[in-house]
Amino acid sequence: MKKQVRCSWAGDTQIYIDYHDNEWGRPVHDDIKLFEMLILEGAQAGLSWITILKKREAYRKAFDGFDPKKVALYGDAKIEELMNNKGIIRNRLKINATITNAKLFLEVAEKYGSFDNVRDNGYDIDAPESFQLELLKKDLTNLAEGKNIKAPRYIPNGTGVSIPESFDVTSDKLIVVEGIATMYEDVKDVFDLKIYIETSNEIRRERFMKRAIEERNQTEENALKQWDYIVNAGIKYVQPGRNYADFVLDGNVNLQYFDKILEYIHAITNNFQ
Repeated sequence: MKKQVRCSWAGDTQIYIDYHDNEWGRPVHDDIKLFEMLILEGAQAGLSWITILKKREAYRKAFDGFDPKKVALYGDAKIEELMNNKGIIRNRLKINATITNAKLFLEVAEKYGSFDNVRDNGYDIDAPESFQLELLKKDLTNLAEGKNIKAPRYIPNGTGVSIPESFDVTSDKLIVVEGIATMYEDVKDVFDLKIYIETSNEIRRERFMKRAIEERNQTEENALKQWDYIVNAGIKYVQPGRNYADFVLDGNVNLQYFDKILEYIHAITNNFQ
């Protein structure tokens, strides 16, 4: 019999092993299950996933079996009940975000027939418009002016929803921001220095496949499908940012090249006030 190969993060904890073997990387098409993961991943922000897995059944009971129609109707009394429930993460922001997300979940499901139909009907989580661009620019502007902010934390499940004011970001002389939205519309105008790293598709594909198969335990077939999607998303949303960059760096070279670039950037940013 072929030996079971698991990602290192699964460790030897049974609840983690069961999740890895039976759920991790498996397609999900049931809306209740999708909403369950939306709630749990939102609760996990800033915490370990195993903490949430241990509280999963308590969450199931507290949030009416993860029924978004019921959760969307929660009012102040239910919120206070949840805040006193020792079985879940008693964070008011996360609880309020869950109720908001339930309402948005239902709106999306009504529009597309089901939440599972979203991807097949042209919804693109990688489109910069799926981010809160006005809030992003406002937060970046405040940081540039020396003001600290509380930033949203996006839930990594392909929905584009976030937990508002989820973590603190302290203003500093040098702040590095990366991502698709950074070069989009007038968001890019906030930055003093814009850098685009250009790497050949061959090297990117090699790195991606190695990470997907060895670290994320994906099959080669699934990894290739995801790679094709990433390439197309890059062409649509990443490559146009090259035209606005102050520096275009060669991502095909070794780390010594980047050391020199970083030294140069450090030198010119010393003049920033």
